[in-house]
Amino acid sequence: MSHTRHHYVPVFLLEKWGSPKNPGTRFCWRNGRLLEEPKGPRQVCFEEHLYSFDAGNDVLDVAVERDFWGPQVDDPAARVLSKMVTRGAASLTEGDRLIWSRFLVGQLLRVPHVVRHMRKRGEQIWARVHSTDVDATEQTSEGVEDNEELEQRYLAWACRLNPETPGDLGVLTMPALVESSVLNPPCLAANWVVRSVVKSPVRLLIGDAPLIYLGRLDRDFLLLLPIGPAHLFCAYTSPVARDCLSRISDLGLVRLVNRETCERAVQWVYGSDPSLRALVSRRLRMSPSHGC
Repeated sequence: MSHTRHHYVPVFLLEKWGSPKNPGTRFCWRNGRLLEEPKGPRQVCFEEHLYSFDAGNDVLDVAVERDFWGPQVDDPAARVLSKMVTRGAASLTEGDRLIWSRFLVGQLLRVPHVVRHMRKRGEQIWARVHSTDVDATEQTSEGVEDNEELEQRYLAWACRLNPETPGDLGVLTMPALVESSVLNPPCLAANWVVRSVVKSPVRLLIGDAPLIYLGRLDRDFLLLLPIGPAHLFCAYTSPVARDCLSRISDLGLVRLVNRETCERAVQWVYGSDPSLRALVSRRLRMSPSHGC
């Protein structure tokens, strides 16, 4: 396997919506027209060499995808997902929760627009560190939401390991960020539940930026992640969020999540319910940067 096709939404999750023999529907805009295309899970939510880095001699190294995202994040998370869906979030062990927390943190970081931002920040921080000889690893983060400080801390550390490739520092530091002692504890401390929405006549969509994140990790927050057409993972810290989740109907929750999924998507959304075309046409943004 060449490991050049890098899925920022992993195949094990997309497989809940479609298969090669029974593909899901990818909705996206092209030339001002909303397209509905049958696509298998390996045909969506990927970019070639998204996490690759320059190994010299015009060779792109796929180690981050091959050795980290696959075996250390996605494969363990797939097993935890299966357990959660069949037995509920309460069945998870401490180890299971850590695996799933790392997966959630990874979903915040691995989508293309964040990867591009981290590459750019890597170049900026490498230039600053090497021009001023400042030890940026001594900086501390004042809060979970201070993303610039968090990036500087890890990117400056990575630039010491590989100072010849500043554009790749954001990718090289991803494993350290996924293991972050700043980002994981809030996720682990939250209340987790898998909400079944089987009573809804409408099915959940998943987008190319699938994790819905409301609030602040260092305060009250709500994380929502579609994990199948009829299942939603929820992590919350506020009693208000708990009460809202317990009161809202299956249909009401699906409508809310699908709207957020479309509005947060960068290029496309993916589903098993072609009847959602009307919603997607209203909510999926069409701009020069959007298209497929």
